Amino acid sequence: MSYPNPPPQHPASPQTYYPQGSPPGYGPPPNPYQHQQDESQLQTLSILYYVMGVFSVLGVLTALLYVAIGIFGLNAPPSPGDSPSSNLIAGGILIGMGALGAILATILTVYTFKAAKCIAQRRRYNLIFILAILKLLNFPIGTAVGIFALVVLSRPSVKALFEGIAPPTYYPPAQQPWVNR
Repeated sequence: MSYPNPPPQHPASPQTYYPQGSPPGYGPPPNPYQHQQDESQLQTLSILYYVMGVFSVLGVLTALLYVAIGIFGLNAPPSPGDSPSSNLIAGGILIGMGALGAILATILTVYTFKAAKCIAQRRRYNLIFILAILKLLNFPIGTAVGIFALVVLSRPSVKALFEGIAPPTYYPPAQQPWVNR
């Protein structure tokens, strides 16, 4: 099967390309700086995940504070006019909520630090993507980090980095086979 010659070059554009579905070797050239941009943004994302991990540790400590307040509530003498079981109920609720929050925050913290390490090593794409979706719920900082992560991780060039595929080779304009002369 033979392919037609490239269409005539438009005077305003320095290059004319074949459309999508073109024969192999024909099409828009790869961005020579895309690999550098991907690496830089993945490094930034890894740092942001480490920062979010530190914030998650603060969330664990806050949940443990609820547990401590609940324990103090259990041991406090009842106020005059209150039933003795009111401290047990309030303390039990605080301990239960704090313990549940501490467990969930600890799991999120561990996976956030693991994802930060995996981003730096270009492994576990799906874990990082799922965690980016979960970060959207952590308003406002987590939402910004989650959106940035989803934008970066959705690029095909970033997916290729996680799959271990080398970045495309850039040809200088004089060597590009698809450029009209």
